[in-house]
Amino acid sequence: DTPEVIVFPPFPYLSTAISELEGTGIKVGAQNIGLETSGAFTGEVAASMVRSLGCDYVMIGHSERRSLYGESDSKINTKVHLCLDQPNLNVILCVGETLEEYENNLLKSVVDMQIKKGLMGVKGADMDR
Repeated sequence: DTPEVIVFPPFPYLSTAISELEGTGIKVGAQNIGLETSGAFTGEVAASMVRSLGCDYVMIGHSERRSLYGESDSKINTKVHLCLDQPNLNVILCVGETLEEYENNLLKSVVDMQIKKGLMGVKGADMDR
């Protein structure tokens, strides 16, 4: 199997990355999405918007989003479902422990919980997305 290569540029550069990488086999993903599907949510980008640009992936649950923006496992799960509601939009679910959790040997329990909560309610058929 050939590995899949995906880049996740900042939002302002998504269109440029998609056009520059066209035909190379390198996929482009968004670093995040908002929690809403439509409406006036200044600065937020819906899953449908990144898909309409041509993004194939969205990175959800990155440690910076969890620690700096307080994204809970529940919000991350909502974002996973919003992505999966879009045809051909795949999810990279990021999991990992904080330094404190690492130092307290909590890696396995933290990661197990993040995976369980992040994927809660995801259909078996969507697990490969």
